[in-house]
Amino acid sequence: MNFPMKNRNGRNECELQRKHRLHLINREIIRGEKRHRGCELCGRRDLAPHLLNFHHRNGSKKRRKICHMINSATATLIDEIAQCHLWCRWSHNHFHRTGEIKTCPCAFCGRQKGGMIDEP
Repeated sequence: MNFPMKNRNGRNECELQRKHRLHLINREIIRGEKRHRGCELCGRRDLAPHLLNFHHRNGSKKRRKICHMINSATATLIDEIAQCHLWCRWSHNHFHRTGEIKTCPCAFCGRQKGGMIDEP
């Protein structure tokens, strides 16, 4: 009789491999989304993935932060990403400091944006 090998934490190795595979898949989904969409405010698509942040359109429907969902079910992650804006780090921080976005605070592009972002 073959028993699954346990690691030092007592977890089944097959379970660890499944979680690792899920982690890699979800990480690529997040990175791909960031590469494909870029910043919705300043339009930059050449930013490194760590310089882009997901912002939930409706915070009351937010399950968790996207970065904390890396080991969640892929379908759950995709549904959560669909509820988010993708903003560069500077625009996202500016929004949370001031509550509004009238211009892109990004020092790289300097593009002007008029009006407010619609927040449902």
